[in-house]
Amino acid sequence: MKKRLIFFISIFLYAFVLIICSSLILSKVKSLLTEYEAAQPEKTVEKSISEFIKSAKNNTIEKLLTKPKDFNGDFDVDSAFVKPYIETVAAGDLTYKPLSGEFEENAKFYGIFSGKTQIAKLKIIGTNERTKLLLFTCFDWKFDSIEPIVYNCNMTLPSALTVAIDGNTVSGRSDNNGNTIYSISSLSPINDIVVSDDYGKSITVDKKNLSSIMLKSYDITIPSNFRLSVSGKEISPDSFEKTDIEDFEYVREYIGDLPQIVKYHISCLATDEEEPDIKITNNLGKEIEVNIKDGSFSLTDFAKTDKIPDDIADQIDVLKYLETYSLFMTDDLSGKDHGFATISKYYIKDSYLYKKNYEWTKNVDITFTAAHTLLNPTFKNESVSNFVQYNENFFSCDVTLTKRMKLTRTGQIKEDTMSETIFIIRYDDTDDGVDNPKWFVVDSRAITKK
Repeated sequence: MKKRLIFFISIFLYAFVLIICSSLILSKVKSLLTEYEAAQPEKTVEKSISEFIKSAKNNTIEKLLTKPKDFNGDFDVDSAFVKPYIETVAAGDLTYKPLSGEFEENAKFYGIFSGKTQIAKLKIIGTNERTKLLLFTCFDWKFDSIEPIVYNCNMTLPSALTVAIDGNTVSGRSDNNGNTIYSISSLSPINDIVVSDDYGKSITVDKKNLSSIMLKSYDITIPSNFRLSVSGKEISPDSFEKTDIEDFEYVREYIGDLPQIVKYHISCLATDEEEPDIKITNNLGKEIEVNIKDGSFSLTDFAKTDKIPDDIADQIDVLKYLETYSLFMTDDLSGKDHGFATISKYYIKDSYLYKKNYEWTKNVDITFTAAHTLLNPTFKNESVSNFVQYNENFFSCDVTLTKRMKLTRTGQIKEDTMSETIFIIRYDDTDDGVDNPKWFVVDSRAITKK
């Protein structure tokens, strides 16, 4: 009996010790497994992504992100190429997965995704390496960096073009060859690159195939009071090279806003199927034919009409002027200084023609004019043509006449033909404080046959 009691007590003690030891072992294993599970890197990844989203919402993401080495320019959170990215992160709903091909000792790399698009690379670092239960290696994982995925667009295009990326106009830097170098970085995928010229034409291009951009240049030389339009857009002459017109030398002294010759350099987009639409309207408001040869077109002659408008003809008789001038040159005017007062009323006092013709009255040559009598009619073959109105205060026209005379000494009939281009301006030559302009002849040039 006593032996049986001792046996049962021994069994009980053994079982008790076994239970205690088993409990201790199970508790230790559970503790180790819990520690191992807590040391899994995914825990740190999920926490890091939560902080990532939180920083995007409270505008501190710039402190959390690591700027990619290949990001061009300043990292501006308000720019069109960064702000949409931050909004995507703030919206949440991000996933992750380990990245293959990335290796660094005691580090792990994960791709962070919005939908199917990777938006960042997360790096975590393992510290305090240790082995548990002879099998399990554990680390204490901590956040190291989040680097956004960057999309770069690098192009060199002619400076005459404007570039918009995903609807945002971008700028670049100029080189020494008339080109602009674009180096654009975006944290969102770049979808559309649209290139535009100054004349309203745009094309969508592939940055990998810039040869699809055709830029054609034209040099067009026309007077400044002609109108030039390219693809329907009228081009102002203000920013192009201008030269003064030599014939206006004596006009320029009295009135401004004179026409000049403008050399337009036009660079515009073209395609294999379509040339730019270039139209030119002359000073009469009529469209002219534009035949561009080797990229150039030049027309410096103004459009003309053969009739002076009635409102101008009522104020100055240009044919009468040339008749008077012709008589003055052969000393057929009466009055002081060979009739200078009769011709000078057509001139602004002290102007070029006024001085020139007054000097003629003092020149001995005027007294050497052969004695003659004027025939009746004195003038024949008179015409006024090639009227050109440059602006409301300035016009020119061609006047031709033939004066008939009979030489006193020989009885010979002499006919003297004059053809002149006359330049006439409307000008107030008084200082009475009243705006009362009149038409004056300021220059006259002989027309020579070519």
